[in-house]
Amino acid sequence: MTDSTVAGHSALPDQNALRLGVALLCLGGFCALALKQFWGIFAPDLSALYMAGHLFASGQYDLIYAAPDTFFGGPPDEWLPLLSGIGLEGREVLPYVYPPLWAAVVAPITEAVGPWAFFKAATVLEVATLVGCVFLSWRICRKFAVPLWMWLLISTVLMASSVIMFSALMHLQPQIIVLGLTMLAFERYSSGKHATAGAVLGLAAMLKLAPAGLALIFLLDRNWRALGVFTAVCAVLTGLNFAIAGPTLIQDFFDSMAHASAGLFILAAAFSVEILVYGAASAIDLVPPLDMDARNLLIGDSTMLVQLTTKALLLVSLGWAVVRTHRLPESHQLATRLMLFSLLINLFGPLNWVHYYLPQLFLMPALIGFLPKPRGAALLIVIGVLTSWALTVQLRQFFAGDFPFAAIGGATMFGLFLAVLIAARPPAKAA
Repeated sequence: MTDSTVAGHSALPDQNALRLGVALLCLGGFCALALKQFWGIFAPDLSALYMAGHLFASGQYDLIYAAPDTFFGGPPDEWLPLLSGIGLEGREVLPYVYPPLWAAVVAPITEAVGPWAFFKAATVLEVATLVGCVFLSWRICRKFAVPLWMWLLISTVLMASSVIMFSALMHLQPQIIVLGLTMLAFERYSSGKHATAGAVLGLAAMLKLAPAGLALIFLLDRNWRALGVFTAVCAVLTGLNFAIAGPTLIQDFFDSMAHASAGLFILAAAFSVEILVYGAASAIDLVPPLDMDARNLLIGDSTMLVQLTTKALLLVSLGWAVVRTHRLPESHQLATRLMLFSLLINLFGPLNWVHYYLPQLFLMPALIGFLPKPRGAALLIVIGVLTSWALTVQLRQFFAGDFPFAAIGGATMFGLFLAVLIAARPPAKAA
């Protein structure tokens, strides 16, 4: 072996180490900017959790799930006299919509610290969780993904530019913690730690119900160990909810969920298929016309036609996704199902806030590798641009109302679902 060959072989690890170092510096820069920008902010969504913990700690259980008539109309009237006592007078403290167990866990914290210290601690925790999700998502896709340094760079650009990320951090969304648990669950699943995966996903599902739908992956794999542990953890935590909160508070939680998801709420930060269906039906006069200049538009009844069409699309999409992913190679199957099923949960769920699409944001670098590189890169760029906060700011100059933003967001995410679904095919058999 010549000296030049030896030198060439020794230079490659150094080059990769340099690339990884640069990527880590970029990711660290994003973290520093995020901490600076969101440090000490008032976080409407997180304030609901703090308020619920405060009410639980003070024994005012009947006020925990209080809400305005339209639910998302600011703080409930019953809370207004209490807000000044905890330093949140005049703030848009939103109603609480999570299981009572969250409130019970947070209750002792609210007795120890005020809301502003709580928000600052949450900022550190959530930014750290987001960094962890970058690495966890790469490990889920590691059998076919781009090198780690490239994954880190792409993820950093997406996080820094995405309206999905901005919305999550602006509200210090508890969804970020649920995301971290969900990504950890499937990273463990991809590593063969099936019991741990089931346990962690069960915890995520008890903090927020939506991740429970991803247990379908365990069922399709006939992984009874993961599914069994998931079910057991859900059962234990449900029992704990009843033991701590009691049946009345549990019923209040379900009533609150029904209240929050009643009707069709059209606003710029909600991406759903039902909004797309309603918009299409409105364009051909099957439902009342939309006010294109309206913001925060609540439609009390989206009509039976819109609801049935949406449900039919869900069933077709889910069945198609199950069939298309059934024969995928093991290296691609988990990441593809995670991307597709989490998209369906968000697109067709009762609530469709933009920050619910965080799993897609972290899995998008996998498009390069899952698809041929030119097509994967092109799709990645298109989705990244259409979900960027910069485009949202520019479009606000042309559209006064919320429907165009909701339609663009919903169409983008459903388009991503279709693109991944169409690309999901088993390798061609050798001739």
